[in-house]
Amino acid sequence: MSGIKVILTCEHGGYEIPEPFKNKLEIPTEILSGHRGWDPGAYMIASEIEKATQYPMIFSIYSRLLVDLNRSVGNPELFSEYSHEFSKQVKQEILSDYYFPYRRRVEEYMSRLIDDNSIIIHLGIHTFNTILNNEVRDFDIGLLYDETRILENKACYFLRKSILKYDDSLKIKYNAPYKGTDDGLTTYFRSHFPPENYLGIEIEINNRHFYNGEITSLSSSIIAALKGIEDLNLDSNAITKYS
Repeated sequence: MSGIKVILTCEHGGYEIPEPFKNKLEIPTEILSGHRGWDPGAYMIASEIEKATQYPMIFSIYSRLLVDLNRSVGNPELFSEYSHEFSKQVKQEILSDYYFPYRRRVEEYMSRLIDDNSIIIHLGIHTFNTILNNEVRDFDIGLLYDETRILENKACYFLRKSILKYDDSLKIKYNAPYKGTDDGLTTYFRSHFPPENYLGIEIEINNRHFYNGEITSLSSSIIAALKGIEDLNLDSNAITKYS
């Protein structure tokens, strides 16, 4: 076994529209620059983690309103209401030029590590709105994972415990505000890589920390918590479900 390797991804790191589509997408500025267009603060957090830990990071600066890199082909949310009306040919061009290259880059990198018999901890960095559909999400961090995968349970338990060690004022929930088994990049890779080699965890952060200028402080807690994760004992035979 070559040990644990941590990789960061950030699918919604920006709200740029590629040049060929800037005149084809009529998206109001307030929509494009809001949460529908990107994950505010996600790239900043991922970047600070990368700089502090030297974990490799793969990210996109293009808006999910063109195509959502965190959705599978066939998902009705793959294309937004702004790009949904494009012709089949144009959609295929978008997939060929932006969607598949990104996902292939992540998959090929992970495949090389798994071929070397490494254990991958894939941390997908995202942010969420404090209020959605009149529901107030009164917590700071969500750790999304598959509860049936024993090693993901252990890694998320470790992360939550470690983050709270550095800042016990934070509210951290498991599988909130979304389920870790919902369609996404981690779900896709779980179907391609064995559970003893691949752990897919999404770290969802309340974007109020971005708007309140608290990203650096929050990132510091996550960075501190990650110390030791590469030495985590991922013996699946000795672990039961954590809560």
